[in-house]
Amino acid sequence: MLKFKPKKEEGGQELASFVMQDKVQEFIDLGRKIDDHMDAISDTVDRHKELKAEILEHMESYPADKKVTLPGHGDMLEGGPKANKSSLVGDNSYMLDNLGQTMFIQLANFSITDLKKYLEKNILEKVIKTERLGARKLRVK
Repeated sequence: MLKFKPKKEEGGQELASFVMQDKVQEFIDLGRKIDDHMDAISDTVDRHKELKAEILEHMESYPADKKVTLPGHGDMLEGGPKANKSSLVGDNSYMLDNLGQTMFIQLANFSITDLKKYLEKNILEKVIKTERLGARKLRVK
């Protein structure tokens, strides 16, 4: 069985194998094909979004806890009841008083944005861990 041994680029990165080169090119070609299709249907997608917004706005006049059924010319469109959305009322001191300090601290969540806003850099380094775990962005060059 023959094995393809990749060559090394400057800096030690391996060059893609022939098989990977085929996959990369197919990925690029399919991306271009998708772009062409999206361009061709963009007016249809835009109109669909406009109609959806108008229909949802119309449904606002119906009770939030009821289904809404609207007739078309042969088909029916059903909108379910509005989803429940919960939010906290009251401030943190109220929560602290009712939960107790230990439970309040266990449940407290802080956004990284807020922590960066209010904490000094040397303290941030102790409480925030940053790792490169996010998705890669691909670009055709």
